[in-house]
Amino acid sequence: MYLTKEEERIYNGEYGEILEVAMNLLVSLGDIYGAERLVEISSA
Repeated sequence: MYLTKEEERIYNGEYGEILEVAMNLLVSLGDIYGAERLVEISSA
């Protein structure tokens, strides 16, 4: 999965363990579902 430089820093734990765990979960789910990249959500 493609990650931006900022997303890579989060994935590598540069912003703390909690965000690292969350990003690892998102990347794992993205890999399972064949996602090419993360998509920013501005409102839901």
